[in-house]
Amino acid sequence: MVSKRRVLVTGASGLIGGLVIKNLGDKYEFSALNRRPIEGIASIQADISNFDAIHPAFEGIDTVLHLGALATPGLTNNWDGIVSTNIHGTFNVYEASRISGVKRIVFASSGGTIQGYERDPEYKSLVDGDESRLTFHKFAMDESEAKEVMNFQISMTIFLLISGILCFILIGIPFVIGLGIFNVIITIIAGIKANDGKSYRYPINLRLIK
Repeated sequence: MVSKRRVLVTGASGLIGGLVIKNLGDKYEFSALNRRPIEGIASIQADISNFDAIHPAFEGIDTVLHLGALATPGLTNNWDGIVSTNIHGTFNVYEASRISGVKRIVFASSGGTIQGYERDPEYKSLVDGDESRLTFHKFAMDESEAKEVMNFQISMTIFLLISGILCFILIGIPFVIGLGIFNVIITIIAGIKANDGKSYRYPINLRLIK
């Protein structure tokens, strides 16, 4: 019988940690690193800001699911708590994992990556509802660029059709194979041109749309 992968969950008493343990308990052997005891699985009670206290929890672990963090209302006003738990604590989790030979860490923390985004200038206007200060980037093509793309697509289609027909008539190669051969040749030529800092145009470069 194949043994289950041993997974340590930090912050296991939280909503996500509880759901993971409840719904995946048949697939993995869970243990918890938490400030409160967790029923049903082995657990070590410790604060992740205390390296010596949490280190034993990582022995023999295959994967760490790191959910332990300070996530309370007014978090941005509690810098000491953020530093102690979310920064030093996360460092301790990674360091204990490294020393103990843990193969994989899953760091699930949207708050740790995007919290405070509304203070960035580009997003603050959106959050404040001030549309007059929003900056828009140009994604759509203008009319001339659109016509250029359409002419290129038409030229490419006609050229490949003619090439495929000639291959079939002159040397008996099936039409589809002929198309593929010419496509490969054109791709190689275009790549060589690109390496030289030049662009490649199809032999038939029509301007049907003006």
